[in-house]
Amino acid sequence: MGCIIISGLIAIGCAVIFSKVGDYYIENTFDSREMNRSYQLRYMEDLQKYVVDNSITPSKISMLENWASEHELVYFSVYYNNKVIFNSDYSYADAEELHNLEEQEFIDDISMLNPEYFYSLNFCDDSVMISIITDIM
Repeated sequence: MGCIIISGLIAIGCAVIFSKVGDYYIENTFDSREMNRSYQLRYMEDLQKYVVDNSITPSKISMLENWASEHELVYFSVYYNNKVIFNSDYSYADAEELHNLEEQEFIDDISMLNPEYFYSLNFCDDSVMISIITDIM
């Protein structure tokens, strides 16, 4: 009976050790800044290709909803003249015209946001800034 208890304790101890070591390895290998950056760059290239292939302009920003729904692990916001015009969770400007951007959310100082996550997204007739966060886990 004592051997069974000792074997059980050893098995539990090994499981805890392997779990902790595995978690540490995964977090340091796949949840690193470099890994996230590489995924962000891949998603940005894919998004840029989508924008060019579909001739998306800032006035047709809602067309990004299809791409966002296909890439659920990506959260991104699009800024045009320091105003958020699209967010992958919801769209700020669904109108075909951007004439009423004054009513949109305004970011006073975009430099306050983390520049590590900002990229330039080129539309057919203009370019915008985009912040992108990936959840690769």
